[in-house]
Amino acid sequence: EKQEALEKMNPFADDNSPDLLDIEETDWDTGFTPLQFACFYGKTKAIRILIDEGGADVKKLDKSRQYTTAMLAIFNGHNRAVKMLLKKGYPFEHVNARHENALEFSCSFLAYDIAKTLIAHKKGTKVCNYYCLAKALEVTVVDEDTENAEQNGLPTA
Repeated sequence: EKQEALEKMNPFADDNSPDLLDIEETDWDTGFTPLQFACFYGKTKAIRILIDEGGADVKKLDKSRQYTTAMLAIFNGHNRAVKMLLKKGYPFEHVNARHENALEFSCSFLAYDIAKTLIAHKKGTKVCNYYCLAKALEVTVVDEDTENAEQNGLPTA
């Protein structure tokens, strides 16, 4: 079944396609799995096929920089790919080797549309650590620690 899903990827192949035979195997050159390639290039149809039919692991970090699948999509501004990953069970709290989650990563890349997607997906997110992002997005922060939020200049509900 996994091999069938990988073979379905053939229509998405181009000169930058990975040289892979296994759905969880990493490419020799980049260290990406097929799912990670699909996220990096924003191929939502490929993401769906790899996860639904191939059972690709959304939690697997890439070998070179230890990015999560969502981070690879964020890197190139693929909001639709991030939405697809969230819909397919990508764990919001999943972190890379530097202990950054997707929200922190989107902030560092100034990908505010993706940050909005992530915040909307995880209502009640504790964003005191992201006060600069919250200000930029002009979101209302619902936080258990309202005093801390106010000290950081965050709007509170």
